[in-house]
Amino acid sequence: MPAVWDEHWGFLLAETRAPIVIGEWGGKNDHASGDHTWHVAFVDYLKRRRIGSFYYCLNPNSEDTRGLLLDDWKSLDGNKLE
Repeated sequence: MPAVWDEHWGFLLAETRAPIVIGEWGGKNDHASGDHTWHVAFVDYLKRRRIGSFYYCLNPNSEDTRGLLLDDWKSLDGNKLE
């Protein structure tokens, strides 16, 4: 996936030195949904290139991503913050 991201937008850092901020991304980040591998790779890509982002979403009752908070609305989902 990093090669695809580089081809479509990652090249902007090297070629233009323009700042990049990913406006919205997220997912369930679990093996059952199948997006865990993608999630881990994308976080690693962002960290290595020092790219900022906004994670969607905060609330745990979001059906499509389940948010950064757990069901108690206080605890953070550590799997998504690694």
